[in-house]
Amino acid sequence: MPDYLTVREACELARVSRSTFYKLLADPSSGLGQVVVRIPGLTRTRVPERQFRRWLESLPATKPPGKSRSSPCLSRAGL
Repeated sequence: MPDYLTVREACELARVSRSTFYKLLADPSSGLGQVVVRIPGLTRTRVPERQFRRWLESLPATKPPGKSRSSPCLSRAGL
């Protein structure tokens, strides 16, 4: 059985805010909607960790100004 992340945990892993996460989720071109699981009848969203990590790795990496490590580039989704 796959391990699932909460939205908060997924945001921490991706280093994005909750609002950015939900913007990506609402944008079909980001591909995040195909990864996330919404639990019917509840307002819960879960993120399968392996699929989410693969989705993050598929994004082009950028180097933010003043940072030494690269991070996921979310500009592809218009953010």
